[in-house]
Amino acid sequence: MYRLCCLALLATCFSCAPAAPPLDVRPAFYCWEAEPSYQNDAVPDSLQASRLYLRLFDVAWDPVRQKPYPAGPFQSSWRWGKTAEPVPVVFITNETLQHLDSAGCADLAQRMSRKIEARLLRLASMERDVYYWELLEDPEQDTLYNATQRLIDTAARRSDAWMSRIRELQIDCDWTAGTRDRFFYLLTELQRLHPQYALSCTIRLHQFRQPDQTGVPPVARGMLMCYNVGDLKDPASTNSIFNYSEASKYLQNKKPYPLPLDLALPAFRWGVLFHLGQFQCLVPEEVWDEQKDQFQALGKNMYRAKTDFTLNGHYVREGDLLRLEEPSQEELLAVIGLLRRQITAQPLHLAFFHVGSTLCSYENIPRLQALVRAFR
Repeated sequence: MYRLCCLALLATCFSCAPAAPPLDVRPAFYCWEAEPSYQNDAVPDSLQASRLYLRLFDVAWDPVRQKPYPAGPFQSSWRWGKTAEPVPVVFITNETLQHLDSAGCADLAQRMSRKIEARLLRLASMERDVYYWELLEDPEQDTLYNATQRLIDTAARRSDAWMSRIRELQIDCDWTAGTRDRFFYLLTELQRLHPQYALSCTIRLHQFRQPDQTGVPPVARGMLMCYNVGDLKDPASTNSIFNYSEASKYLQNKKPYPLPLDLALPAFRWGVLFHLGQFQCLVPEEVWDEQKDQFQALGKNMYRAKTDFTLNGHYVREGDLLRLEEPSQEELLAVIGLLRRQITAQPLHLAFFHVGSTLCSYENIPRLQALVRAFR
């Protein structure tokens, strides 16, 4: 009750402040799973989503071969929406940057560039591949060559139209003051190799608060990632995905960031498993939904294992604790009150992370719509 009263007081304070000019807010979604199985487009259609941020692959460091390597490539032919603009996203670990010099960054940019183009062409041709496969699989279709060819041509046009909607490329990295020069050089090289795309990158809250230390990346836009603000491995933490008190520390009394910013808000949940106070693993929400009966509710968002069992490949012992986390709608609305006067880019792409979560399901459309309206 005390927390809700405080949030209500904050909202009152915001309403008394000078009104910010109207924003052109355009909903968007992140697709972060390597092999998404969902096909329902009711949520993006209902929110009139303008963009889909599509994770193509990750770049990680191979300690054995002592070189970067691509991991977790997007494998699905699912291309959501007939009009939504796809924005390819590549995640690179900060550890990778720590091992590279300028020459290594330039070489990595070349490799990433080739991989990006190959993945995009592959995604755009997947539907066409399906038609070719069906043609070869069924000899009787030889008698229907003209009809089959029309299907293939239709798929090709659809693929070409999808590729033509790509206007931006985004790089995701939690860079630090120690790796900023290498990361910024990598960005410069990628922009040189892809002049046809506007380049953007993600901005973590600590980078947003301390641009004098972490620097301002040489890109056209930034995406402020307003989540994962707590210590995931701390058993005393109540919600590492999002809590207002932690997020507000990065946002209050803040000068405008020297880049146009879009915003990503959390729309996902997970479980955090502990054994004797030690972090064990993250539990994806679909795994939790399948095995939540193995736990006893303790109040709030804490649960205790009733018996020994295996959970997502991890051995759970009786008495182990699980913290179920998801963002609070009230706290998200309160933080929008802070962000509304600091993020003024036109248009503003308000992205929800991520589309595979039940928090982005059809039943949660009113919740997402309320967040969009709060920014307008």
